[in-house]
Amino acid sequence: MPRIAINTTYQLARDADIFYGADALWWREYEDDLRDLPGLKVSIESNRGVHPNCPDFVKVMRWGGSSGFDDRPGYMRSGTNSGCQAVHLAASLGAKKIMMFGFDMQGLHWHGEHPLPLANPNDHAHRRFIKQFALLAPELERRGIEVVNCTPGSALECFNKTDFAEA
Repeated sequence: MPRIAINTTYQLARDADIFYGADALWWREYEDDLRDLPGLKVSIESNRGVHPNCPDFVKVMRWGGSSGFDDRPGYMRSGTNSGCQAVHLAASLGAKKIMMFGFDMQGLHWHGEHPLPLANPNDHAHRRFIKQFALLAPELERRGIEVVNCTPGSALECFNKTDFAEA
């Protein structure tokens, strides 16, 4: 099963098939470490037609709006967060079942705070992320894509949940 490592999770999954990050500043921060890793590196435009200042080895998807799902090849909706974008990417690449790990939608990332000037989530951001996932969920279901949240204690309720061990 192909794996997408989102942002700094690449440090736990250096053999992932895809490395995803939306923030050009994040790509610049970790550029030297990511450059030679196997796997596709992917990001998204910050707005329609605005190409982020990512390293040259990063494939940039076109911005297709904020919410929902974009069926056009090479386009994604931002969902205002990298996790939502990575789920969209998996669906765009033909996944029929997506298993989410590490999507607790509360507190900081597993690795703690990003270094400045990178942004870190707060409660308001998590509420916004959850709303965007709720808008994406029915779009995926309509397309026959099953999404399972395997994150213990996740605040994200729009997908079926299962225990990490069962997944």
